[in-house]
Amino acid sequence: MEPTITRDEVVRVDLSAYRSTDPARWDVIVFDTPIKDGGQWAKRVVGLPGEVVDFTSAGMTINGSLISCPSRLSLLPYPPPHHQPERGIYAITQIKYPYAIPLRQYFVIGDNAQNSLDSRHFGAIDTKKVLGKVRDK
Repeated sequence: MEPTITRDEVVRVDLSAYRSTDPARWDVIVFDTPIKDGGQWAKRVVGLPGEVVDFTSAGMTINGSLISCPSRLSLLPYPPPHHQPERGIYAITQIKYPYAIPLRQYFVIGDNAQNSLDSRHFGAIDTKKVLGKVRDK
């Protein structure tokens, strides 16, 4: 999640944040990974349930419209996955684009978008796996 969260940085996570509301686009969430024995990860929500995600040469699209980051985020455009990660210890699903996000699931990408194992590789995260929201520093 660099540069937002650096390696070994301690962050506060609100475990009750989504008891009465759902994750919103641009929230940084903590979730149980779909990777076997992967622990918990923090990634940014970019796609919401029922939306269609795709990648073009201009960047990521949601429901056919190019998505742009809020000005408060200094992120590069989200690139498409260049290759699937090595299978090895990871149980990676082959994602096909355009990708329809299932209901009650979220498409998440790391802020270091050029080098992040995220929904571009393993698909959307089920809401049941979402543990909480990373609080602003």
